[in-house]
Amino acid sequence: MATPKCPKCDGTSFEVQELKVKDSRYRLLAINCRSCGAIISVQEFFNVNAQLAVLAEKLGHDIT
Repeated sequence: MATPKCPKCDGTSFEVQELKVKDSRYRLLAINCRSCGAIISVQEFFNVNAQLAVLAEKLGHDIT
């Protein structure tokens, strides 16, 4: 299996931090290189599919 590397410094250790974006209506997470702090990826804070499944279940619907 390949080891992921930071494109900026070739670091192989990463961390997740909440990303504060001005005027954003949604919370985001940034995957950062632990060595240089470069942002490698951004993803939604909440898993939308999981939230929809919970909501559907509460409404009495099966969406699977």
